[in-house]
Amino acid sequence: MLRRWIGLTVLIASRICAASAIALSRILNKVWMAKPFDPRPLMAGVKKRFLLSEERFTFVVFGDTELKPGSERVFHFAEQLAPDFMIHLGDLVHRGADVLTRDWDLLAEQHGRLFRRIPFWPVIGNHEFRGNLKWANGSRFKQFFGLDRDYYRFDCGRFRFIILSWSFTEQITNGGVSHSPEMDWLLDALDSARGMEIILCLHRGIHTIGRDIPPVPELEDLCRQYRVRLVFSGHDHAYYRTRRDGVTYITSGLGGTRLHPLNGIGNAIQGDVYLGKDPNDGQMVWCRAGQDLETPFDSTPNVVTCVSVENHHLTLHTLSLNGVEIDGFTLDLSQSEEHQPSPFESSICEEGHVLVSCP
Repeated sequence: MLRRWIGLTVLIASRICAASAIALSRILNKVWMAKPFDPRPLMAGVKKRFLLSEERFTFVVFGDTELKPGSERVFHFAEQLAPDFMIHLGDLVHRGADVLTRDWDLLAEQHGRLFRRIPFWPVIGNHEFRGNLKWANGSRFKQFFGLDRDYYRFDCGRFRFIILSWSFTEQITNGGVSHSPEMDWLLDALDSARGMEIILCLHRGIHTIGRDIPPVPELEDLCRQYRVRLVFSGHDHAYYRTRRDGVTYITSGLGGTRLHPLNGIGNAIQGDVYLGKDPNDGQMVWCRAGQDLETPFDSTPNVVTCVSVENHHLTLHTLSLNGVEIDGFTLDLSQSEEHQPSPFESSICEEGHVLVSCP
């Protein structure tokens, strides 16, 4: 009996050791650790063009793909729009801090070629913290993209892009972080961008209507104070555009298959644009620019937002994967925010109009 118990114990221990060795090899044998998918070297080529011609570039924005089935189509569609760079609004993987899953390996296998070809700027989301290594503060996210921190900034022409971390937005939502290192860094990034066009990107939105998430007054005040042009966010699996105090807020979280019902629809104001799941019957509904009535939406629910900058104009188009334009507008960058056209004057294609490329 004792021998049998000892033998069983040895067998269990050996299997635990084998599993641990496999897990360790998965951690150590990562091609992306030896050569991370750092967007900065590729971005240098984009910036060189501004020395030779007028300021003109295009970028795409999407989020919440989570390695879900079909998310490859979202990446492929975004790549077909031929952008100069991409911004992902977080939740690239499902369990980004789990030592036993292969999420980062799968991401590299599916999209590594794209990451080596086009500058890919990531926002860290809550799913990047999921797993048994969530205490590691997003270390695998930072390793994958060669980043020192999970918040950073980059400039393109006269535009400054500011990327915030998930932990910062959570802390500021739950009582404020007025004297945190990231808040000090954010204020410096905003102060040093005087005279530039500022675009803020974060995972958890400041204004949204899918989940009934309250606004973030402290960030909203900063956006208004520093005249931020655009704020992009994900987290909420819906599409939403609103304009508050001269700042345009866009939630673009329709990169995956899991959709959130529009439980926060009561937070919408006149002129807002949204696409999401009706909380009553689960059907997709669409409220377009200049219309107060919802209409059924029977196209693919996944969307990608494409932004084009040319001289003094910024034009945005949000497209479904079969090319139907969900939303669109143009900002005159030579005018201040308060002199921009209202949402009712924004450009929007008629229902059923299909775009085959990003204008």
